[in-house]
Amino acid sequence: MKKLGAILAYAFAFIMMLLYFFPKVELYYTLEEFLKSKEIIFSDEKLKDRGFSLSSYNSKLYYKGVYGGDIENINLSTLLLYNSLSFKNAYLNSALAEILPKKIEYLNITYAIYNPMSITIDGKGDIGKIGGYINPFSKLLHIELKVAKKEKTKYATLLRKFRPDEKGVLIYELRY
Repeated sequence: MKKLGAILAYAFAFIMMLLYFFPKVELYYTLEEFLKSKEIIFSDEKLKDRGFSLSSYNSKLYYKGVYGGDIENINLSTLLLYNSLSFKNAYLNSALAEILPKKIEYLNITYAIYNPMSITIDGKGDIGKIGGYINPFSKLLHIELKVAKKEKTKYATLLRKFRPDEKGVLIYELRY
């Protein structure tokens, strides 16, 4: 029994060291190259490897060569059983203010092994609270948005794509 405990402890320690020393900066640049093929570019960021996570500070976002905004903090956490991507304090270009919220306080995208069929989305911004999920197997994006009444007229262009449910929550679904 002691041998089994020792083997499990060594295996756990090995996995933790593997995750700690995993080349997260290279993973970030690989993700950045993939996004570049979709014409989404992050620039001027400062990266910091924090052991089990990678943080990017003061990123500028460009889409198809057009300035999209600034993101104060991006945090990528890869823990094998629980992975998350978090955006904090994103300020979008004022030219996009009619179709997208100007400020996003936070946006968390999480994948956990205990719910393998779903990637969860949670966030908050000028427009209100956002929640939802992505089902990679059925290729479905489902977003629920709770909007303050004063924001409904301000973001009317964006909200046209959402349909209300019986509780007043706005829902957007997309099959990709």
